[in-house]
Parts: sequence; structure tokens; C-alpha cells
Amino acid sequence: MSPTRKKCQSAFLATGLDWMGDITSSFEGKLSCPNQRCGGKLGYYRWHGTQCNCGTWVTPAIMVHLSRVDILPPECQRLALDPLAGLHIGGMSR
Repeated sequence: MSPTRKKCQSAFLATGLDWMGDITSSFEGKLSCPNQRCGGKLGYYRWHGTQCNCGTWVTPAIMVHLSRVDILPPECQRLALDPLAGLHIGGMSR
């Protein structure tokens, strides 16, 4: 009997984004909303990796919780080839 694989609840980014600041200065840290009125936790980064809720290990891990961001429909995305174009974070579209 094979284990049931859970649906991923996070997005893992290949590189940091400008609003994240210098994420290379420590091995791990919290990613907070860039909107100063919000400041909520969006995810975290861990250079030694982390395990997704689906069971897959991702190293290095720059993880954003999908429940903490709005995913814009394709017709609203600025660049169809930009994999982050659909993320709307803290009042700032990416």
C-alpha cells in the first residue's frame, strides 16, 4: 500500500526576491510581508533545507506559505513566463 501524497501548501522559490532583503547573511530566517502595515509571517528560508508538507525535501529552501498570499488568475498576471507573476504579497504584485 503506497502512502497518500498530500497537496503542497507552500511555494519554494529558486532565488530570493528584492523585498526579502539579505537572506544570505544567516543560515535561516523568517520572511515577513513587505507591507509595513502588515508585517505578517509569509514563510521562511533555510539554507540547509526543509521538508514540504507533501514529504519532499527541498534544499536550499526559500518557502512561502500559499495560505498567506493571494494567487492571481492567469489573465491578471503581468508576464506569463514569470513563475512568480501570480503572487500578490502585501499589496505589492510580483
